[in-house]
Amino acid sequence: MFKFRNSIVFRNAIIFIVLIVFTTLLTAFLIYKSSEESMQASSKQQLLFSSQIIKTSFNSFIENVERDIQFLSNNPLLELYLNTETNPKDKEKYKQQLELEFLALIKSKSEYSQIRLISEKGNGKEIIRAERLNDSIRLIKESGLQIKGDRSYYLETKIKEKGSYYFSVIDLNKEYGKISIPITPTFRSAAPLYNNLDSFYGIVILNIDLSHLFKKLNAFAQADYEFYLFNDKNQFIQHPIDSLCFAFEYNKSINFNDYIQDQNIIFDKVQEGKDNMIQVVSELKFPKKTYRLFIGLTSEKNIFFKKFTAWKWNILLITLGSIILSLIVAMWSSYTQANQLRNITNSLLQFSDNPTKIPDIDIARKDEIGILAKSFNSMAQQINTQVSELSESRKIAIQANKDKEEFLENMSHEMRNPLQSILGVSQLISQNNPKPEQKVFIETLEFSAQNLLSLVNDVLDFKKLKLGLVSLQFKDVAILENIESIVKYHQFEAGLKKIKILFHHNLNSNELFFTDQLRLNQILNNLLSNAIKFTPEGGQINIIATKIENDTKSELCITIKDNGIGISQENIDKITNRYVSTPHEFHSIGHGIGLNIVTNILKLFNSKLEVISEKNKGSTFTFNLNGKFRSQDKKIELLDKINHYYSPFKLTVCIDDDPQILFWYEHYFSKYQIEVFSFNSIEEFLKSDINEIDLLISDLNFSVSEDRVKFSNLSEHLSKHGLFIIVSGTKNDSLIQEIFGTAVDLTFQKPIDPDQFLKLIHQKFNSKYLGNISFNQLYKDYDFDHSKLKHVLNIFIEEWQEMLINLTNAIEAKNITQYNNVIHKLNTSLRRLDLIVFLNYLENLGPQLSELNEIQRLKQQQIIQFIMYTCIEKFKEEKQELQSKIV
Repeated sequence: MFKFRNSIVFRNAIIFIVLIVFTTLLTAFLIYKSSEESMQASSKQQLLFSSQIIKTSFNSFIENVERDIQFLSNNPLLELYLNTETNPKDKEKYKQQLELEFLALIKSKSEYSQIRLISEKGNGKEIIRAERLNDSIRLIKESGLQIKGDRSYYLETKIKEKGSYYFSVIDLNKEYGKISIPITPTFRSAAPLYNNLDSFYGIVILNIDLSHLFKKLNAFAQADYEFYLFNDKNQFIQHPIDSLCFAFEYNKSINFNDYIQDQNIIFDKVQEGKDNMIQVVSELKFPKKTYRLFIGLTSEKNIFFKKFTAWKWNILLITLGSIILSLIVAMWSSYTQANQLRNITNSLLQFSDNPTKIPDIDIARKDEIGILAKSFNSMAQQINTQVSELSESRKIAIQANKDKEEFLENMSHEMRNPLQSILGVSQLISQNNPKPEQKVFIETLEFSAQNLLSLVNDVLDFKKLKLGLVSLQFKDVAILENIESIVKYHQFEAGLKKIKILFHHNLNSNELFFTDQLRLNQILNNLLSNAIKFTPEGGQINIIATKIENDTKSELCITIKDNGIGISQENIDKITNRYVSTPHEFHSIGHGIGLNIVTNILKLFNSKLEVISEKNKGSTFTFNLNGKFRSQDKKIELLDKINHYYSPFKLTVCIDDDPQILFWYEHYFSKYQIEVFSFNSIEEFLKSDINEIDLLISDLNFSVSEDRVKFSNLSEHLSKHGLFIIVSGTKNDSLIQEIFGTAVDLTFQKPIDPDQFLKLIHQKFNSKYLGNISFNQLYKDYDFDHSKLKHVLNIFIEEWQEMLINLTNAIEAKNITQYNNVIHKLNTSLRRLDLIVFLNYLENLGPQLSELNEIQRLKQQQIIQFIMYTCIEKFKEEKQELQSKIV
C-alpha cells in the first residue's frame, strides 16, 4: 500500500519550500535595508539631469532654426535676386545659385524637409522648392510648383515687419487638410522679403521635420522614464502611449489630469506625485510668443533602487551566497534520487525504441515510481501483443487509401478532359454566329455540360468538402436566369413522370446576386433530383425564390416543396447521412452521395438546410443565402471601344495528350491574335528546340514512361518574363510542388472558365513584369474599413477607365500636354499601389511621344492599354473580395 510520507514529491517539496522562503526573505531584507534612501535621492537627481539635457537639446535646436531662417532671409544671393528685374539672364543666374544654396542647406540638415521661396505674384506662387523625399534631395520642376497664397503661414508671415520672423505651432504635416502619410510632426519658420524699395516681394520658408528631434529627445529620456511634450493648451505632442501623440489632430479630447502627476507645477524642480511617482516639468524656449511648450519626465521613486540590485557587488555577493548554500543542499537531495530515476528512464526509452521487448524495471518500490513501474509493466504486455496486429492493419489501410486516391485522380483527369472539350467547343460554336434554331441546342449542350461538371464535383470533391478544403468563389450571378435554367434542365426528367415543376419568385429579370454559382447549382440540382425521385407520377413540385431586403439583412431564400412520400420524424435528424433506409423509404439524394453534399456546402455559406416533412404528404426543404442584390448595368461604356485584346504573348506553346484540348487552345487564342504551337508530349516539344517562350501551358497527367526530369525542366525554355501554366484534370498541388518547386506561375483544373483563364494569366504577367499591385498603403489610409475601401476602389475603377480613354486619345493624337496631364493624375495612385516600374515607363515615354512613327505609336498604345486594363480588372477582383468579407 502506497503511503504519502514515502512520496519523493513530498520530501522534495518540504526541502525546496524551506530553502526558497529563507533565501528570498534574507536577500530582500538585506537589499532594501541598505539601499532604499540613497537610491531614491539618486533617482531624483538623475531625473532632473535628464530633463535639463532634453531642455538644452530642444532649445539648441530652435536656436539653430532661428539662425538658419535669418541666414536665408539675409542671403546676399537672395537680395541680388529680389533687386534684379531688368536683366532676365542675371535673374535666372541668381535663381540657379539660390537653388544650389537651398539644396546645400537641406543636405547639411537632415531635419529640414523643404525650403521654399514664394512670391506675392501669382497669388503666392512658389518660385523655388527644394525638398527631401526619403533619402533623396531634389528641386521641384516648374510644373510641380504650387500656389500657397491662401495658406495661414503665408498670410501670417506677410504681415510681419521687415527683419522679423514667423514661427508656426507644432502639428502634423497636412496636404489639403488631410494628415500626410507617413505621419510627420512638423513646424515652419518663415521670413517676409522686401526689395530695395521696401516693397513686399514674398516669403522664404523652412519646413522642419521634427521626427529626428523627437527620437533624440526620447533617447535622452532613457527607458525608465516616461517623457511628455505638451503645449499651453494641455495638448500632448509626445507621449509614452503612441495613440495619444497629437491626439488633438484627430479631434480626440484627453483628460490632461490623468497623465500629469501634480497639477501645482513648479518648473525645474523634482516633485512627488501619486502612485509612488516623481516628476519634473520644464518650460522650453520657443520663439512664437503666443505658443508655449513644456516637457515633463516622470519615474518611479525607487527606479534606481531596483537597478542597484543588478550591479552592486555587496548585494550580489549576499544573494549568491544564499543561493549557493541552498543549491548545495538541494543538489545533495536530488542526487540520491537521480540514480534511482536513471534506471527506469533508460528502460522506458528502450521500450519506446523496441515495443516488442518488455523492459526489466524495478517494481518493488513503495513510492510513485514503483506504482508507475507496475502499471507500465502490465500495459507493456498488452501493447506488445497488439503492435504486430496494428502494424499489419496499418499496411492494409495505407494501400487501400493509396488505391482510392489514385482511382479518384485518374477519374478526375478522364472526366474533366472531355468536359473541357465539350464546353470549349460549344463556346467556340457560340462565338461563330450560329443560327437561331441552333442556339437552343448549343445552350442546352452548355448547360448540360455545366450540370455534368456539378455532378463530377459532387463525386470528386466529396472528400475535400468533408475535410473543409473547398472554398467559395463569389461573383455576380444573373440569379433569375440561373434558376430558370436549372428548372428547365430538370423539366425533361420531371416530364417522364408527368410531374409539374412550378417556379414562383419576386426577382427582377436584370438582377444580379453575389454568390458562388457552382456551389449554388450543386445544391439546387441535388434538391430537385431528390424531389423528382420521391414525387409520385402526376405530382407537383414548387420552387419558391424570395428576395429579402431590409435595413438589417439582404438574402435569398429558396424553398423546394414536393408532395412525395415524405420523411418520418425519426429520420429527419439523420437526413445528412449518405443513405437513410427503412422498409418503405430510401432517401438517396442526388446520385448516391446524399444530402450530406447539400448540408456541407451550406455550412460554407454559413447557412443550414431546414426540413419539414409529413408522411405521404410531402417534404419542404428551405435554405437562406446572405448576399447583395444589384441591378445589371447594361450601359455600353466608352471603354469598350478600346482594343483591350492586345496580348503580350508573342510565342505560346501548349502541351497536352488530348488533341481536342489542343484544338480548343488554338481556336481560343486565335481571337486574340496569339499563334499557338501545339505538342502531344514533352518529348515532341523538346525535339522542336523552341526557347524564349512567353506563355507555356502544359497538362500534368502524362504517361508513366514520361521522363520526369525533362518535365521539371520545362521552365528553362521560358523568356525573361514568361509564364509557366499547369492545366490538369486533377489539382495535385503537392505533386506540382515536388516536380517544379516554385517554377509554376499558375495552376488550373479542367474544365476552365475562358474569361477567368485569360484574366488571371494577364494579371500574373503584369505582376511578374511590373511587380504585384500592393493595396497595403490604401488599406492603411482608410484604417482597414472594408466599406470605405470598397467605395475607394469604385472611384479607382471609374478614374482609371476615364484615364485609360484619355491616355489612348493623347497617344493617338501625340498630344504631349494631354499625356502629361493624365500621367500627373496617375502619379499618386501608381505610387500608392507600388507600381513604380509602370510609372517610370510612362514618364520615360512622354518626351519620345512626338518622335514615334505610326507602328511604334500603336505598339506603345496597345501596351499601355493592356497594362491599365489588367490593373482595372485587378481592382474589380479586390472589390469583390471586399464585398464577400462585408457579406
